[in-house]
Amino acid sequence: MGENSICKGGSFNIEPIYAYKNGTRMQNGFETHYSLNCEFTKEQKKSYDQIIQKIEEEARKNPYLLFALPSIEKVVDEKKLAEIDEQLNMELLELAMQKAKEYSKFSKQKCSVKEINLSPIVQERAMPTMLKASLNAARDEAKSLESVNLPTAKPTQKMARGNVVFSCR
Repeated sequence: MGENSICKGGSFNIEPIYAYKNGTRMQNGFETHYSLNCEFTKEQKKSYDQIIQKIEEEARKNPYLLFALPSIEKVVDEKKLAEIDEQLNMELLELAMQKAKEYSKFSKQKCSVKEINLSPIVQERAMPTMLKASLNAARDEAKSLESVNLPTAKPTQKMARGNVVFSCR
């Protein structure tokens, strides 16, 4: 695949298939499994399609191989999640400061945030969207893979909570 490829790692194995007749084990064929780990953005989808098409072309050369359409999961990277968490914490702090001003106005005293304890941010996750894997006969031109559809993300909600102690004098 190359060092700069969007796909890295993965595995491949071949296992014999056995049948039993009159108590005797006979090899019937082989079963293969492969996995490929790819991470790509929407903009890199064309590169992903090209890799899948290369694999499909190789599988098409052997009439005994079937090409399974891979599953794709839409995920948000850890850096983006951390940025969202930081933004939620900042909004919570701004809300606390705003409430201190409101309490000052209401009580006609100087109110400030004395202490704030932020709770861990809770994420209510929707199940990841997956494309269902389906077998694609590699030798059948009519069923060839042209382009994989990317899954759409289901909305998820993150919630920031905290305890604030105000001091008014």
